[in-house]
Amino acid sequence: MSSALCKSALPHRAALTARAAWIVVALACLDVQTPALGDDTISIDPSDLAHTAKLTFSDEFDTLSLWDGSGGTWDTTYWWSQGKNGVTLASNHEQQWYIDSRYAPTASVRPWSVSNGILSLIAAPADPKFRPLINGYGYTSGMLTTYRAFMQQGGYFEMRAKLPAGQGIWPAFWMLPADGSWPPELDAMEMLGHDPATIFMTVHSQATGTHTQAQGSAKVPETSAAFHTYGVLWEASKITWSFDGQPVYTTTPPSDLNKPLYILVNLAIGGDWPGSPDATTPFPAVYQIDYVRAYAPLCTRTR
Repeated sequence: MSSALCKSALPHRAALTARAAWIVVALACLDVQTPALGDDTISIDPSDLAHTAKLTFSDEFDTLSLWDGSGGTWDTTYWWSQGKNGVTLASNHEQQWYIDSRYAPTASVRPWSVSNGILSLIAAPADPKFRPLINGYGYTSGMLTTYRAFMQQGGYFEMRAKLPAGQGIWPAFWMLPADGSWPPELDAMEMLGHDPATIFMTVHSQATGTHTQAQGSAKVPETSAAFHTYGVLWEASKITWSFDGQPVYTTTPPSDLNKPLYILVNLAIGGDWPGSPDATTPFPAVYQIDYVRAYAPLCTRTR
C-alpha cells in the first residue's frame, strides 16, 4: 500500500511562471504515483493532520514574499485590476483602497508588514496627498492573494489570526476560483468589527441559475482579544468550518464548487454589510495573521 495526494485536491497551475518550486515537484511525483480509480480517500482530521493530510501550502510569515512581476507568493491586488493603481470592491460599496505594491506612486504606504513571524494588514485613513492617486477613497488597506502562486480544489484550509474590532471593520479569510468565474466563493471566516464575538462562514453558488448562499454564524470568544484558529474542511459531501479546532457550521457543497480556488486575506473598511466607520472606530486597524496553511487529503491504494 502506498500513499499519494488525491487528484481532486491537487494544486493547479495558473501560469508556468507563477508556480512555487515545491508545487512543481509535487506534480512531478504524482505523474508516477497516481491513485487508481476507486481508491479509498482518508478523510482529513484537522485534529490529526500529521496522519490524515499532506501540507500543500504554508506561510509562517517569517518574511513577506510579495509578487514582483516574476515571482513571489502573495499578490496585493485582485487579478482583474492588474496594471492599475490598486483596487476596491465597489459592488460592496467598500470605502478602502487596497494598495498595489507594484504601483510606485503609492508603494510607500505599505499596508502590510511582517514582524516576529506575524503578518499585519493595516487599514487607516488615507493621507490626503495620496487620495488623488487612489480614486478619492478615504482609507488605505491591505489584501493578499495567492492567485499567482497557489490554488487547490478540496482539502483543509487554516489561518491563525487576531482580528481588529471597531465599527465598519471587516476582516476576511476566503477563496475564489482560479479561472476567474464567480460564484462559487468559499468564505472561511468573516467578522464585522462591531461584534467581534461573532464569525460568519459562507459558500456562494450559481448552481440554481441565480446567486444563492449558505451562511452560518457562531458566537465565539472575542476575536480581537487573542489569536484564534479558523479552519474550513472542504470535502466532496460536506463543508465543515471550525474555530479553535471545534466544528461550528456544516453545509453541503453546491454542485458548482468543483474547481480550484486560491486564497485571499484582506481587511475591508465600510460597505453595505458592516456599515461605515464612525467616531468610535480605532485607527489604524490591524489584522494580525500568524500563519496560513492548506492541506490535501491522503489516498490509499486498494490494489
